[in-house]
Amino acid sequence: MNLRETALEWRIVDPYNPVFITHLNYIKCFKKLSDGLNVESNRLDKSNKKANKKLISKISLIKLIKKSLDREYKACQESKDFAEVSSIWVPVKAYYLVFNLFLVLDYLISPGNHKNFNISHKSLTLRIKELIRKSELIFNKSHFNHLYTYEEVKDVKFDKGENLREEQDTEKLTKRLIKKLIEYKIEEFKRENKIKDLRKKKERLKLSEYLSKELTNLFELFYLFRIKTNYRDLDFLKEDVGSTQFYNYFENYYLATINFYEVLKSLINELSQKRFNEELIK
Repeated sequence: MNLRETALEWRIVDPYNPVFITHLNYIKCFKKLSDGLNVESNRLDKSNKKANKKLISKISLIKLIKKSLDREYKACQESKDFAEVSSIWVPVKAYYLVFNLFLVLDYLISPGNHKNFNISHKSLTLRIKELIRKSELIFNKSHFNHLYTYEEVKDVKFDKGENLREEQDTEKLTKRLIKKLIEYKIEEFKRENKIKDLRKKKERLKLSEYLSKELTNLFELFYLFRIKTNYRDLDFLKEDVGSTQFYNYFENYYLATINFYEVLKSLINELSQKRFNEELIK
C-alpha cells in the first residue's frame, strides 16, 4: 500500500461538510433549472454557405470533450471513488464544452463576427449576454433570460442551516447562486485591478462602479467555476468529503452540462441546416 492509499484509508470523512453541501446544492439547483431547457434565435448569418476548416475543427473539439465527459461519467458510475478526481476536472471540461458550443453558435448567427474564432472567453460571454439582452437568443425558462444586477441579490441570505437542507425554495436558492457567482466576479475584479484594501475610498469607488454596471446570467456558472477550479481552487473540494458526495456533485454537474450541450447542439444543427444544408453535430 503506497502513501496515498494509506492517507485515503485513514482520512476522516465528513459527509456533512457544510461548505461542500452548500455548493452541491448550488449545482443541484442549476441542474434542476436546466432540466427541460430550450433555446431559439431569430438571427442567422447567411454570408457563407460552406463550413470552413476552423469551424470543422471546433466541431471536432466539441465531440472530443463530450466523449471525455461521457467516459468519466461512466467510470464514476462504475466506481464512485473515481468521482473525487473527476469532480476537480468537471468544471474545466464542462466550461470548454459550453464555451466552444457558444462560439460555434455565435459564428452562425453573427455576420462578420470572429470568423477565425479568435475571441477571448470574457468577450464571448459579453457577446452571449448581449444576445440575451436583445432577445436574439431566447431560452424557454425566464431564469436564463434574466440578467441579474448586484442590487437584486446583495441582500439574499440563508437562514441558519437553510443552506444544508435537501429541499429549498428554488427562487431563493437561484438568487443566492447568482450572488455567489457575483462574489466570484468580485474576487476576479479585485485581483485583476490589484485592489487589496477596500478601506481606501478610491478602491471602494472602483469596485462600486464595476458592480453598478455588471450584469450576470446563470450560464456564467460554467466560466466562473472553471476559473475557481483551474486557477484559484474551489476550496470546498477537500478530502474530508466522502465518495458518495463527490459522486453526487459530479453527476449533477455533468447532467447540467449535458442539458446545455443538448440545447445548444439542437440550435446549432437547426441553424447549420438552414445555412449549410447539413447538421454540424451528429
